[in-house]
Amino acid sequence: MCSDVWLGNWLRIALTKPDLFILLENTKPVGFCFFTIKRIKRYGISWKAAYLNQSGEPSIDQIWVENNRFFCPEHYQLEFLRLISDTLFTHYSVSEMLISLTDQRLTFDSISNNSALYSSDDNLSYVKKLNDFTSVDDILFTLSKNSRYQLRRSIKRLKEHVGEIQLSLPQTRAEQDSFFNQMSSLHIARWGKTNEGSGFNNGKFVSFHKMMLTTSETAVIVKLHATNVDLGYAYFITQNNTAYFYCSAITHSPELTPFKVGHILHLYCMQYFASLGYHTYDFLAGDYRYKQSLSDTTYTMYTYKLVKKRSLLFYLGRIKTFVNRLLSTPSPDSPQQ
Repeated sequence: MCSDVWLGNWLRIALTKPDLFILLENTKPVGFCFFTIKRIKRYGISWKAAYLNQSGEPSIDQIWVENNRFFCPEHYQLEFLRLISDTLFTHYSVSEMLISLTDQRLTFDSISNNSALYSSDDNLSYVKKLNDFTSVDDILFTLSKNSRYQLRRSIKRLKEHVGEIQLSLPQTRAEQDSFFNQMSSLHIARWGKTNEGSGFNNGKFVSFHKMMLTTSETAVIVKLHATNVDLGYAYFITQNNTAYFYCSAITHSPELTPFKVGHILHLYCMQYFASLGYHTYDFLAGDYRYKQSLSDTTYTMYTYKLVKKRSLLFYLGRIKTFVNRLLSTPSPDSPQQ
């Protein structure tokens, strides 16, 4: 999800244009990345933060970049990280550097005399290998006995209720816009009033994904339906024989609730992408039960925060660590379990 198309569309909607960093070896470019430098004001203090391939603006970053990275061969990664760290913390006077949801596991031991790792988080991502599936039943056969039984039963009951189920793609730009608008309405109805909210309430989010859909090789939207009822929509970023599941929206009807429509939507999408020769169906980050039940392997994405040594953030981090250790250490007088 950091393809040239993704990055180009992100640059089009960004409120603050990022700086481009190019890694050179003997004057030859061998890598690049973007960092946005932004001043943060919080807790009565202010500092400069740098965001890898992101904007630091919630309305822009709600496009949910994943598989974030330094764009260079693996053997250059640590050297690029060291040079970037030295440049940001020294020449840009940055106090904080954030690397969100990268699939590159980075090592921070002695990368810089100017920075220290403040925190790191792991985010599990689930994947289904598509192999040579020719039918939904082929996919069901790879699931656990319990999942297979429940989903076969749900598909049978859903067909009895609504008729034959189909997965359709938009055939025209107008139909694609209709799919997108219908998915947007369903997504807002389900998530609009939650704490996280719906990205479809965000004009920048909507503009970005409409631009993604203008390039059919990099994004696709599909509809699961029967003759007289739309069951749900799913939106994917597509790249390198991989379908990255980005989001979905299911028709909210009490009559459809018992039928596991969301699971069935994924099964039909898997079968569709397998028929096109795709190798991988990637659910991306998020530890949800439905992803566990439908996948067969996992990988990890990492989020890192570095801070400048001897800065206010550095000392605040040390105080926070010290307090957390105190709170987690049992008192000598506390009863033993």
